[in-house]
Amino acid sequence: MTDNDTREPDLPQVSAPLGEGTAGAVSEPLEKVAHSVPWSAREIWLAAALPGAILVILSMLILIGGDILHWSHTELDASAILFGPSLAFAGWLLLVRGRGTGRKELGLQAFQLRGSMLVPMLLVVDFIFVLAYTGLLDMYGALPFTKATETLPLAVINSVLVAPVCEEFFYRALLFIGLRRYYGPRRAAVFSAAVFAIYHLDPLFFVPLFISGIVLASLLDATGSIWPSILLHAAWNTWIEMGEAGFWIVALIAFLTMAVVAISPLWFAVHRFWQRAAGGPPSPPP
Repeated sequence: MTDNDTREPDLPQVSAPLGEGTAGAVSEPLEKVAHSVPWSAREIWLAAALPGAILVILSMLILIGGDILHWSHTELDASAILFGPSLAFAGWLLLVRGRGTGRKELGLQAFQLRGSMLVPMLLVVDFIFVLAYTGLLDMYGALPFTKATETLPLAVINSVLVAPVCEEFFYRALLFIGLRRYYGPRRAAVFSAAVFAIYHLDPLFFVPLFISGIVLASLLDATGSIWPSILLHAAWNTWIEMGEAGFWIVALIAFLTMAVVAISPLWFAVHRFWQRAAGGPPSPPP
């Protein structure tokens, strides 16, 4: 094999992180990582079809198994917990196994604060938008009625623990980082968020899911780590589960607390800027 056979293909250079203009001076944690992933564009788009294939296969197995084993409606609902692990395992088989992919290529690195000043505002805007969107649906009687079921404990485990880890691994660590290599951070965030929203199979909430997918991708892009996205996803699902269980007051308090915590770095930055502006230019050294 010659040197030309092992050379990396020419790829478009990405000059700015997601949400950062050309004037931004913040370096990009994922810049080198995105250009070192070993996946081709064809493999990434093939991976984007995995959720649909897994949904079809699991649905058939569950229906057949339910008929043979005579599962109840509760047991059929509980089987939904299989989707996340199946998705993560299929993505690992297709894009990670045998590729020599390291932790950095999957975003499994320490949290970095560089370039994350936009993230708190995105989080607050995302929460406020979903609240407004849900209120609009409720105003017109389009909000679906939900109630606690016998599968609530398992649903909480799936929503708060299993889904955030598995979905962030697949949609962000694999799809977003892979697409980012070929299309840049902005288009990669849009493409991965669209896939994320489509496969939730909830047309009524496609727009909030799409926006949430962009926020989660921007969080990974800004910090270089998948862990903040997993924690945000888990916190978001916890808030949803509390609301669906009827604990709206607790959910509202949790949202307001998170909003204050999320926006506090922005107020700190404004305060520091105001202090510098009020103090004028620094005096020359003696």
